[in-house]
Amino acid sequence: MVQFKKYKTKKGETRYQFQMYLGKDPRTGKDKVTRRRGFKTKSEAQITYSRLKVEFLDKGEIKSKEKITFQELFNEWWEIYITTVRKSTTIRTYGYFKNKILPNLKDYYIDKITTKDCQELIIKWYKSGYKSYNSAFKYLKKILEYARKQRYIDRNPCEDVIKPKPQENLHPRRKYWTKKELEQFLNAIDKQKEFQQYTYFRLLAFTGIRKSESFALYWSDVDFKNGILNISKTLSQGDRGKMIEQLPKTKAGIRKIPLDKKTLETLSEWKKKQVSYFQFLNNNYCKIKPDNQQLIFANTRNHYLINYTPKEWMDQILKRIDIPRITIHGLRHTHASLLYASGVDIKEAQLRLGHSDLNTTMQIYTHIDEQQEKKAVNKLVRYADF
Repeated sequence: MVQFKKYKTKKGETRYQFQMYLGKDPRTGKDKVTRRRGFKTKSEAQITYSRLKVEFLDKGEIKSKEKITFQELFNEWWEIYITTVRKSTTIRTYGYFKNKILPNLKDYYIDKITTKDCQELIIKWYKSGYKSYNSAFKYLKKILEYARKQRYIDRNPCEDVIKPKPQENLHPRRKYWTKKELEQFLNAIDKQKEFQQYTYFRLLAFTGIRKSESFALYWSDVDFKNGILNISKTLSQGDRGKMIEQLPKTKAGIRKIPLDKKTLETLSEWKKKQVSYFQFLNNNYCKIKPDNQQLIFANTRNHYLINYTPKEWMDQILKRIDIPRITIHGLRHTHASLLYASGVDIKEAQLRLGHSDLNTTMQIYTHIDEQQEKKAVNKLVRYADF
């Protein structure tokens, strides 16, 4: 006979629970039971028990194990999730849950989370100006889908949520520089005092590599004889801010990039200057290492550059000239624009940029093509100004 027991929550609130016998587990021979808890009244618990009993007699099984909270669901899902993605991805994902999702839902019983709850949450994020609301919602939907597949809930309450439309930026930021603007930028760098910066920005602009790829480059990655740059790893942030080298996300990220003569000469010159630079710093950290251990771009302790260092370099240089501001990633788009302007085939551009999906390259090329069309229209208007 089932018993309905009363208990107290951590907050001192009265709740009811029950345990239901389901017979013997055919795999283990042990008693099989399911538990339910969290009911505000005894009658609510009795109603649920009656429903589950009918379900068990009708189907021979009960869908969910017990009433669990969102926090308990997260703990279970997280142990599985971290085995499916890279370390750097888990850091970012955990941030969504820690900062946005768990503070709002951790104490909810998952079978009580409604579409309205999920709708109100994404609207709350949107109205607060949280730019990554779509990403946070994606993970909320993912974890509740896991709950559905585990048969803890009958349906995913996120399915019918209407996502807010991102606000259009009436003054979108430039994503890349023109050939002339890039030339102005590189010429504004003091090659006597800032040769590492010059080498860094030229390499990014003329190869299109990602910032995370540039941070993990060693001199052994440069084949000076054949003029090839080997990309085989990226630098990411791990636990407690520790920097870790890892493989690119896709096989397409592992690639060999032919270098132009000027960029190759610049790298060769920086390799010589780096020795003098470390001698000038004169500290115990700055001793040149073998090529397979010596970073091409390093900080004053001969360690990985900090993530925001290239931006600081760029900001200082841009104070000297009047050209639009772009991001460091914008140099990758700049490289794509140079490829487009020089007539490089889109498939070749895909291989050079390390895109696993041709559509990604096509989107960049299409955006550049639209800009070219606008310029053509402006030329027409200037000519036929009537």
